[in-house]
Amino acid sequence: MVGIDDYPGVPLTGCVNDVTRMHGVLSKNEDESPNFACRVMIAPGHSITKASLRQPLEELFVNEGDVALFYFSGHGTANNLGGFLVTQDASRYDEGLPMNQIVTLANKSKVREVVIMLDCCHSGALGNLPEIDNTSVLLREGVSILSASRSTQPAVETGGAGVFTSLVVDALSGGASDVLGNVTIAGVLAYVDQALGPWEQRPVFKSHVSKLIPIRRCKPAVNAEILRKLPNYFLQDTIEYRLDPSYEPDCEPHHQEHQEVFGHLQKLRAARLVEPIGEEHMYFAAMEVKVMPSYASRAVLLATCAEGLRVIVGIAGHQNLGDAKAVTWIRGALMKVLRRPRITSGLTSLAAGADQLFAEVLVEEHLPFEVVIPCDRYEEAFEAPFLASFRSLLSKASGPVILPYPSPSEEAFWGAGKYIVDHSDLVIAVWDGEAARGLGGTGDVVRYASTVGRKVVHVNPVDRTIRRL
Repeated sequence: MVGIDDYPGVPLTGCVNDVTRMHGVLSKNEDESPNFACRVMIAPGHSITKASLRQPLEELFVNEGDVALFYFSGHGTANNLGGFLVTQDASRYDEGLPMNQIVTLANKSKVREVVIMLDCCHSGALGNLPEIDNTSVLLREGVSILSASRSTQPAVETGGAGVFTSLVVDALSGGASDVLGNVTIAGVLAYVDQALGPWEQRPVFKSHVSKLIPIRRCKPAVNAEILRKLPNYFLQDTIEYRLDPSYEPDCEPHHQEHQEVFGHLQKLRAARLVEPIGEEHMYFAAMEVKVMPSYASRAVLLATCAEGLRVIVGIAGHQNLGDAKAVTWIRGALMKVLRRPRITSGLTSLAAGADQLFAEVLVEEHLPFEVVIPCDRYEEAFEAPFLASFRSLLSKASGPVILPYPSPSEEAFWGAGKYIVDHSDLVIAVWDGEAARGLGGTGDVVRYASTVGRKVVHVNPVDRTIRRL
């Protein structure tokens, strides 16, 4: 590790600080176990000439080993002959150590993996071949180069530290660690690249590797014991793990095994290893849906949620919803579903019971809805209290769709049920789980939705659960 502040006539202020901080993160892992055996050269403190820098570089690369790392912070320059690390004895026509000599040493090295990091102006010239238009690079397998800027750009320091090195230190401190806590040079690049804007100095990465090795180990996002359980929860990458309210931490009575699994899934979600299907939060996943491995989640979300820019929700449900407590619970369940992201409107026939309760919640949530009128003389199907509610809610709808049935009948209600399924992205079924008692009942609608591949959220008023069918 080399840091030079003491340049005759053109001193710097942050290079020694850069080396000090890099030494702090590279000499040991986060758990305090030893990492690199670091040799430090700083000025003031050392006389760093071209010869005195060349000697330790040769020593670094001459012996066999697993990983060798060279870090430099100081002045850099470039001309038609290539790039140079500016040393304290630099002069006109002898600017310092040629960068191509560093690449030559690395390419000839017996060390399996070589990492070179430069925080200096024009550092992107490292590895370029001036005789081949200054853009090509030849590296043997196992060599990686990460530089602070392009060959034509300066490298900025601010607040007594290099901008590039500050980001590298943050990356090595855990910002670029993977789920196992490993930090690789490619991970450092990704972290630095995201932090620097398109108009600022741009890091340059050149590499010829077949396997990325860690250059530091940090605390893993998920401990190994939980990670080993992942294939037990998901035997394949397309498996969906079904949740229910017993997995919720505040569920009464407590289900210890399920709640332990839920805690594991939360940690795996935080590490982006699993995704709740159709929900942003694991809590709602436990109430309504399921989770699966994140590397398959995008396809499943597209296939099972079809959320796009607008989601129309239809309703199917019983007319008799039970006592006041049951109605209150159903209202709350409908509200939870309708408050999910991207739901834009509802579709209902405003039948007594679940349909009218659904429309009331839509009104409360300021969501528009359309009414499917199954037949002519539809009002004849209502008893007095529900007729008044029908008329009131119909006046708040965005518009009716009238089906061509002459009068109220099972065929007309069945036609309305199928229309709602066909024109919805998601169907809420307030359903006791029993078979339909007549043609077009809730059980028939749920079965039809299943046959046409429509998504159904089952709101069960008997056991008071919400789940995706």
